[in-house]
Amino acid sequence: MKESDKILLIYKVLNEREASLEDKVLYQELSNGSGSDRGLVDDINKIFKLTEDIDKVKPEIDVEASKADFFKKLEAMESVEGNGGLAKMKTNKVKPKTRKLYVRNVMSIAAVFFVLIAAIFVFDIFSGTKKYTAQEDVSLVRLEDGTKVWLEKGSKLLVSNKYDEDFRSTELIGNAYFEVHRDENKPFTVEVNDNTVEVIGTKFQINSRDEDNLEVLVFSGKVKVTNSSDEYMFLEKDKGVKLNTEDKLTPFELKDVSATTSKENYLVFNNESLDKVAQKLSRYFNVEITFDCKNMDSYKGYTSPGYGGDDINVYFEIIEKVFNVEVHQKGNDSYTINCNK
Repeated sequence: MKESDKILLIYKVLNEREASLEDKVLYQELSNGSGSDRGLVDDINKIFKLTEDIDKVKPEIDVEASKADFFKKLEAMESVEGNGGLAKMKTNKVKPKTRKLYVRNVMSIAAVFFVLIAAIFVFDIFSGTKKYTAQEDVSLVRLEDGTKVWLEKGSKLLVSNKYDEDFRSTELIGNAYFEVHRDENKPFTVEVNDNTVEVIGTKFQINSRDEDNLEVLVFSGKVKVTNSSDEYMFLEKDKGVKLNTEDKLTPFELKDVSATTSKENYLVFNNESLDKVAQKLSRYFNVEITFDCKNMDSYKGYTSPGYGGDDINVYFEIIEKVFNVEVHQKGNDSYTINCNK
């Protein structure tokens, strides 16, 4: 098997959904084969491991799409024809010297592609700030200390790489709901439109999509809001404050307004696939959800207005009925969805 064929095969198996049984058997043979074959398997596994967290640090980069696009281009270069799940090559005759140069070029392209992705990842890690951008209607971000942030689509959260070491400093662009882990020795701050929101441990909403008007709504705990003129105000549960273009702090009662949070729409599903639903539940409840399914692509079309509450079993019961699957708990924080009933 040619080097490029091996690369495609390993990719398919690591990508899980695209691999046939024959692919998996051949992959196992490569893993247990000669030193060079094992090395190739190990190298591509390391690449997948290296890139798996990039979307958490830089969500605007679709790493999986980029990897898939690269391997599709590799298939096109190789004039691949699908045959029983395992890509077979056309029998075009190529001179040995040309073939060696070609394979070397393919490997070079692969190396450059993955180095570029890794460079983007490393740059963000060591540039001092992690940036989270909500690509969906609502995205959930979990910070190192257990703090949870629900970002509305298009909103951005910047977090210091030294977060939770000596301080907990963030910056928000847009709208978000915060549930801050309590730590009296490390106040949590949010910089937003030249204003500062500071808390110890609380639940609050910030609406700053309109740069001329900032809103802070407090649902529990105590919040200190400081404007750009260093004027400040303390807010407690069921209180809010508005800041207008004149930088004036105007308090109000939540009961007097339609107070909603970004969190409320996170578990609202509209024609979602089973793996997407599981991904959201996994992030929301901080649990591991795995699958025992032969054909994941057939499990689509889940729509739900959201039920609220913090009982994951309520959602699992609905999933079992909608998708005709079984959910098994493996431990306190681990579940398996079995589609092969």
